[in-house]
Amino acid sequence: MDIETLLSLYARGDHEGVVARAKELTAAGRSNERMERLTGLALVRLGRYAEAIQAIERAATLQPAKSIVRSWLPREMLQALLSAAPTFAWVRYQLALVAFEERDFDRTVALAAALAEDESAPVPVRTAAPELLCEVARCRLYREHALKEIGHLLERSENRMARPAAELFRGLIAFESGALDDAADAFAVVAADSSADLTNRVTAARGVASFRARLGNRPAARDRFFRQRSELSMDVPAQPKQDDRVVILTAADGRRFSQIAPRFVASALERGGGAPIHIHIVDPTTESRTVLDEIRRQMPRATIGASSEVAGHAAPRPYDAAARFLVAPEVLAAYALPVITVDIETTIAKSALAGLDDFAGCDVGLMIGSRSRLAYPWNRISASVAYFSPFASSFEFLFDVGTYFWDAYDPSGKIDGWRIEQNALLYALNRAESARVRVRDLSSTAFAGLIDGEKPTEGKAKGPQRPAARRPSGDAQASQSPS
Repeated sequence: MDIETLLSLYARGDHEGVVARAKELTAAGRSNERMERLTGLALVRLGRYAEAIQAIERAATLQPAKSIVRSWLPREMLQALLSAAPTFAWVRYQLALVAFEERDFDRTVALAAALAEDESAPVPVRTAAPELLCEVARCRLYREHALKEIGHLLERSENRMARPAAELFRGLIAFESGALDDAADAFAVVAADSSADLTNRVTAARGVASFRARLGNRPAARDRFFRQRSELSMDVPAQPKQDDRVVILTAADGRRFSQIAPRFVASALERGGGAPIHIHIVDPTTESRTVLDEIRRQMPRATIGASSEVAGHAAPRPYDAAARFLVAPEVLAAYALPVITVDIETTIAKSALAGLDDFAGCDVGLMIGSRSRLAYPWNRISASVAYFSPFASSFEFLFDVGTYFWDAYDPSGKIDGWRIEQNALLYALNRAESARVRVRDLSSTAFAGLIDGEKPTEGKAKGPQRPAARRPSGDAQASQSPS
């Protein structure tokens, strides 16, 4: 495909090649918005600013809504373009996005506020600017002040903010006030509007599509959960030693297992306090089985149990992210010990035995974000590490996690499943309050430093996290490739 060729050239840093190929396509009458936009970005990187502006404006004419897609150009290049064209609204907006990402909130507000009032700015840019103002208020202000400021911004921007963005923030306000059905309705508007590209600009909002205030068909979802669990294979259930006190549980898909499992197991063996490790593999491969055998051979001191399942979903990523929670009831039952679930992309930083005595009489432990700041529902709980006791209430909590997952998950991938595991944990936590499940916040215990490389809750993040799909291979100059 022509656009794939251009993307490949751009990712390799061959910006002259992008411009040359685009010229050929234009001459052949085969230009389109993506080609013009990519050409514009390549021309910016080449320092040919007048031509770059023309290409970016042609792209905006062909498809106005795409004119606010994140460019991923470095701040220095954007600043150079702004110096050459101080009134160019596109580059001012891109710099506002970069400033927000860098947590330079004063500069974000200065740029975004000016764009929101600039009558000459293109409509998509002008309507997107208030999104950044709302996000700055959410991140910078304490919860009550943030709610008031966002409410005021929504009133002032009523006719200027695109509907998906307005509904995102209305949904957040509704959720905080306890109006869950109103929140769900508002978030559904965001999830249904794929053309707005909102969650690629407001990256903390990704997770909106997997949010549910109430389950659509709880009995059917629970049936799917237990049916999937019945297909597990507990290949090598490790026999815990008499003095074992806890099991570390993680999960990975078979394709990536060989890349990430050895490092995780090595960290658990070195610093995990000798706790047994149980690894669940989704869609195991010949290579993953070989690597597991090799890990056991090279680390004979480690007690490593394993289980596997064949899922075969078209959209495996959400399933892989939730797999350790879905398999946790079986692991609890097999070991009859408390289980600590850990993201396999992290590493163990200290003994898993530290602070275990703090959990006497506790059913579940979760990393719950601070309520002093305003966070989206799916960022309230970090899924990186959690604690589950081998008590009945803990099983019921995990059954609720699995039920939510199967109500919200779309194996075909048509519905974005990002943050589905965190939405599921929040749903189970809300149900736990009425079910008298004893839940402890791990952030106030020794478990807070259990892992390195934690994927933080949004409230703890240093900036919006760029989606991994936007990090193609290529040299440093072309380290970000636009979609």
